[in-house]
Amino acid sequence: MTFPTKTERRAIVDTHRHPWGKRMHAKMEEQGLLGPKLGFPQTNAQDFMGYREVFDLDYAMPIQREGGITLSLMTNGGEVAWLADDLLRVSTVDGLKYLNDEYVDIMNRYPGESVPTANAHALEEACRPVVEAMIRQGGGKAISVASSYGDGADRVFLDSPQAEWLWECGGE
Repeated sequence: MTFPTKTERRAIVDTHRHPWGKRMHAKMEEQGLLGPKLGFPQTNAQDFMGYREVFDLDYAMPIQREGGITLSLMTNGGEVAWLADDLLRVSTVDGLKYLNDEYVDIMNRYPGESVPTANAHALEEACRPVVEAMIRQGGGKAISVASSYGDGADRVFLDSPQAEWLWECGGE
């Protein structure tokens, strides 16, 4: 085997980044999930953990760069149902639109630092138009979903017929 004579820099990608923009931070404070005057990390009675690296991007982005991360893949697929139902109190589709807007704001504030995913609730086909738009026009590089939905014996996995739309969408 012959090794190359030059050194190439490879991208180091954080594939599991959950950044929250200013609107989401404010919404979490409004719902009592974060204390505006408290430091980080924070936790509360709802078992929510808040880290500075997630909520204070002016703090987190330089640390990311210094650590050698060249790109972050913004993902919130596993939080879609909680964000829409419990935090925002909107439909899943409207929750996805809210997340997409947050991602655009973050990308505008920190150009070239992050790329979005098209978040989805795999069991809700109503998500499909938002997912398709995020991929075609919003720069979504992948579809981010939870690996399962529900609890215990009621847990539903991605091989459910309800998730068929996701596999069709992902294969396009």
